[in-house]
Amino acid sequence: REDGTLQMVVGDVSGKSVPAALYGAVFSGRLRSLFAQPMSPAHSLRFLNKSLVQRMAEPNYIAVSFLRVELVCILMLFYADMI
Repeated sequence: REDGTLQMVVGDVSGKSVPAALYGAVFSGRLRSLFAQPMSPAHSLRFLNKSLVQRMAEPNYIAVSFLRVELVCILMLFYADMI
């Protein structure tokens, strides 16, 4: 990003076929919209979890690791995961 922040997310959706793919696509889209906001990884994942649990029709889950590195002046590393 232009503000000197590097963000990386790695995730795995449980389940198979179209429902798991759609769940992953919804997660990815919502996560991309959160990247524009300066929230911590933990806050971002809590927000996503609350919003996705309400939509869940199938018993799927997403295991996620979210890494943000701020490269401005002092190197700071923030990490959160959600299972």
